[in-house]
Amino acid sequence: MKNAFLKNSIILTLILLVFFVPKGNCQKDVIVTDFEIWNNFSVTKILGEKFELNLEEEFRFNENASKLDKLFTELNTEYEIINNLKIGAEFRFYRNTKTKGGYKYQKRLRGMLSYSYKIYRFNLSYRLSFQDKDENIWLNDKPGPESVYNLRNKVSLKYDVPNSKLKSKLSGELFRAYEKDKNPLFNKYRITAGATYPIFKSIKIKLFYRLEKKININPLNISHIIGINLNYRF
Repeated sequence: MKNAFLKNSIILTLILLVFFVPKGNCQKDVIVTDFEIWNNFSVTKILGEKFELNLEEEFRFNENASKLDKLFTELNTEYEIINNLKIGAEFRFYRNTKTKGGYKYQKRLRGMLSYSYKIYRFNLSYRLSFQDKDENIWLNDKPGPESVYNLRNKVSLKYDVPNSKLKSKLSGELFRAYEKDKNPLFNKYRITAGATYPIFKSIKIKLFYRLEKKININPLNISHIIGINLNYRF
């Protein structure tokens, strides 16, 4: 039953990514592209065989990687209910640069459910998550929460490279937004390719390229992202 759930979830997500994500009207839509760099540093504490706690700090630069766009601190946890089936939760607090200058402070809560299945050197996984983000928790010295909800479907394929410590990964993720007084719609998708390598026993570095496209808005935003993650695990 678990394998059937994983298979059906992956197929559904791939169908949505390929067929049901609007491509936009080239004659009317304006397309804005950007290059970004995301730098992430994290510490993971293993608490028993099935539970772990993670704290991370991330810096995201946009406008051709020349300007700090987002700075956030995140605390997340993950627990394995049964073999390969996990639940997780996270809290993120971050500073976001406003379009016209200045900053706004935001927070985000997210709950996750994931399942993975190993086939030889491949590891196939599906993750379903739901997040609640307050867009403006403190703006112009006045509190002004504006919640935006997102349902996220993510499919990942990892490959353990033979005779190497290198592990590669390919993933696709689709976002569906739920806002007050608006109809639900797909608003973003991501396609990511990367690799992880252990520098030392407890320290790993991850490099990735990500294509992120915001949809059902005008202009259509496309970001080409290079990510560098450094993780200490103990």
